[in-house]
Amino acid sequence: MNEYFAKQALREFGVTRPSKAMIDNYIRAEEAAQREGQAPQPVAVAVRGATELTVTPPARAVPPAPPVLRPVVPPKPRSDGKKRGSSKSTLAPTLRGEGTLLKKHSKRRGRPRVIAVWMPDVAADCADGMPLKAALEKHGIHLDPTQLRALQRNSAFKEICQQARRDRRNQRQ
Repeated sequence: MNEYFAKQALREFGVTRPSKAMIDNYIRAEEAAQREGQAPQPVAVAVRGATELTVTPPARAVPPAPPVLRPVVPPKPRSDGKKRGSSKSTLAPTLRGEGTLLKKHSKRRGRPRVIAVWMPDVAADCADGMPLKAALEKHGIHLDPTQLRALQRNSAFKEICQQARRDRRNQRQ
């Protein structure tokens, strides 16, 4: 089967402008059907001057080469022995599992904010000068080091902490 017959067959299926990849895939599928012993499907081809002409594509004499299998190579480990970073949140799945993740449906674009029910309480304790780990332990929250770092870098938590500090400063004055 050549590209001309493949284009015509795809146009019959309703694809007005088939891409090169679609044509190649169609040709491969037809060749596979021929190798399995199925009779080739006739293809209707429009010819100038004639209303319609049915042509059977010629069979391919040489079978295609089998696909080359390449081994899957895992990514190289980092020199310091740590795992590679992920773009996904490590904090959100933990909060979702505990049922403490607040979901605010907004039409903001970008990454969704991760806000937990306990964040304002922990931020208030941190505003008093208590270390973050101690504030988390006070509220019965146990995070591993990567989740703790994610919490420290979380923009929503930073904003809540700054607001708690401002409120604390305003109460003193």
